[in-house]
Amino acid sequence: APMAFFEHVWPAILRIIQRTSLPARDGCMTRDGVWQLRGYSEDYGVFSDQLLAGAEAAFAALGRDHPQVFDEILAEQSNTSYETVAFLIYQGFAANPARFADTAIEFLEVDPRRLRVGHAENDHWATRQLLEAITPQASDQALTRLEQVVLAYYTPWERSAPGHKEFGLAQFTLLGGIAELRRSPAVAKRIAEWQRKFRAEAA
Repeated sequence: APMAFFEHVWPAILRIIQRTSLPARDGCMTRDGVWQLRGYSEDYGVFSDQLLAGAEAAFAALGRDHPQVFDEILAEQSNTSYETVAFLIYQGFAANPARFADTAIEFLEVDPRRLRVGHAENDHWATRQLLEAITPQASDQALTRLEQVVLAYYTPWERSAPGHKEFGLAQFTLLGGIAELRRSPAVAKRIAEWQRKFRAEAA
């Protein structure tokens, strides 16, 4: 019941995110003390995990079945600096790429820190999954802008250590999310460079 969820539960989740916010880290969105370490597991034994799973399902359902309502929530959160909020918004985008692909790219362009949204195991993976969902249906113009943003993207740590063995890994992860048939020659070339460096077919 996504409409009821947003009326009764979402305001409480948002307050939790705001009240437990942690000090900002360079190059990251603001994380919270409850959902900063999101996992891949679907074994939601802890109530906070169950709550987040419900929020993911509700955002996806709104994006897919009630896009006008999702538009309203997106407008309210367009300037969000909270990583968990961005993570949930990505579920709505991904559930309806035909409607939201270009909007999702605009959302990423506004704040490059939004490229760094993920899980405990990989702090760019949620964005990677979003790109996998939206790039097949994004317009050529929006996709070109997205490529420019990602090709210029390095974490602050990577910029401080350009010779490190993991330099470029974040960009490799993100570029791998762009649909293969939609990749420009520049993206394909950069992916090939990272494949050679990291000795991997994909990040």
